[in-house]
Amino acid sequence: MKRIIARLLVFTLLFAIVQPVFIQEKVNAADLPDVIGVEADKFVDAYGAYPDGLNYQGVPNTLIVGYARDNAGDYGAANAALRFDLSGVKSERKIQSAALKIYVHKVE
Repeated sequence: MKRIIARLLVFTLLFAIVQPVFIQEKVNAADLPDVIGVEADKFVDAYGAYPDGLNYQGVPNTLIVGYARDNAGDYGAANAALRFDLSGVKSERKIQSAALKIYVHKVE
């Protein structure tokens, strides 16, 4: 019985020492830069699509989101879309986390 317990302890100790060498807990999905930039963006409202955004009050490539109305009329719901180039991400890897930062210029 002592012999079995001794072998079990030796095996457990060896596994505890060798395991971190052979089994990696985290791997990088790809060698990517810290920031993946937007490849394309646009927004659409009831009047049409704006593939290059809109020059709104001197701010180029503005994306409008929400419900827009002004003195000229009712533009309806506006939706924006962003496309990112993920070609550098290897498909066999799992992305563990991602963050999207959106900066708001103006709220009306």
